[in-house]
Amino acid sequence: MLFPPAPLRSRLLMGGCLGLSLLVAGGCARDSAVKPITDLSLACATTPCTCTSTTGGFFTNERTQPPEWTADGRATCPAGFALRRTVK
Repeated sequence: MLFPPAPLRSRLLMGGCLGLSLLVAGGCARDSAVKPITDLSLACATTPCTCTSTTGGFFTNERTQPPEWTADGRATCPAGFALRRTVK
């Protein structure tokens, strides 16, 4: 007997197709995962951001101020401040 019976063949074929589709779907899902934001100045147009002071020690309170907006819609901070996302 070289080939399995017809009902077993169809189950093996369905199992192989299911495994292949899961493998393809897993590969597609990896590329669409959430990626870290590299350009925070553009992301601040849709998520809340603040400018926090870069000078200061560990035990000092951070000074914050709202970001300034350029003509092309990017958020910027004055010298001595860094742009950070606001955590809610």
